[in-house]
Amino acid sequence: MAQLPNEVGFQLPRRAMLRLADMAGVELVCVSGTIWLTLDGDPKDIVLLPGDSFVTAHRRPAIVYALEPVSARLLSRPDGPEPGQVGLATSFVARLRGALSRGWPRPAAQPALRVV
Repeated sequence: MAQLPNEVGFQLPRRAMLRLADMAGVELVCVSGTIWLTLDGDPKDIVLLPGDSFVTAHRRPAIVYALEPVSARLLSRPDGPEPGQVGLATSFVARLRGALSRGWPRPAAQPALRVV
């Protein structure tokens, strides 16, 4: 029986998606770009910037979405960190600031009300 590699690298162009059938014991590492990760049945989404990683013990499918061109790695981690632990390279606030500073689309400004 052939054994799967312990690490697989991949790239996604902007706005591309990759569906992973089962995220259990798999670590997703963002090398470059910004990844939006959605786990089936989980109300929380995860944003990964370069250096961030995510691993879970939950058996569920996931969607990896490239907010910009992405280079990433999938690592086999059967004995990985606690379920749902996100790499601590950057805090949530720092990731949010970084995303906003890159000019993510913002809602159009509402026209000013004119009182007559």
